[in-house]
Amino acid sequence: MATDESEVDNDSMATDESEVDNDSMATDESEVDNDSMATDESEVDNDSMATDVSEIMSLFKYLQVKIKNSKWRHEARKRKESRTQKEVFSAIAEGYIMLARILINDRFDINCKNSYDESLLITLCRTSTNENEEKLCFVRFLLKEGASVLPKDNFGRTALYYAKRNGLRKISQELMCNLYDISQKDT
Repeated sequence: MATDESEVDNDSMATDESEVDNDSMATDESEVDNDSMATDESEVDNDSMATDVSEIMSLFKYLQVKIKNSKWRHEARKRKESRTQKEVFSAIAEGYIMLARILINDRFDINCKNSYDESLLITLCRTSTNENEEKLCFVRFLLKEGASVLPKDNFGRTALYYAKRNGLRKISQELMCNLYDISQKDT
């Protein structure tokens, strides 16, 4: 019985201590919240930017693991794709358009192809089934940087084919306008 009483006493003491800690923590947190409410908007923007950067970094790490474990890793080695190219193609295929745009730098070959002979535009149009402003802006960015609409993949299909097949009307229009601009420059 003495054992039972000591267990009860220890349990009740632990409960009381945790309640005290929780109460003191709640008081401290509310004080912190009140202090943070008094800060100006620039600090809030910095916090949201830090959150965005941390999300991007976690996505980047996720894609690195995904690439490492992917089935086409062997074929990518044969074609000597750079690590950045693999990361950009994976980001596009997974739908992380903002991350792909960050990874593309000044020295990046905008018309590079992956092991399936797909360009960045083909990969985006093939893997997308819904159209949003982010994807449309990314297509415009790629076209502005000099991405060609004409390349075909291993199946002989272009980005325009995949865009039309997946119902990406605005992206299809952008690609057709770019084709029209190319034909006008040639004449």
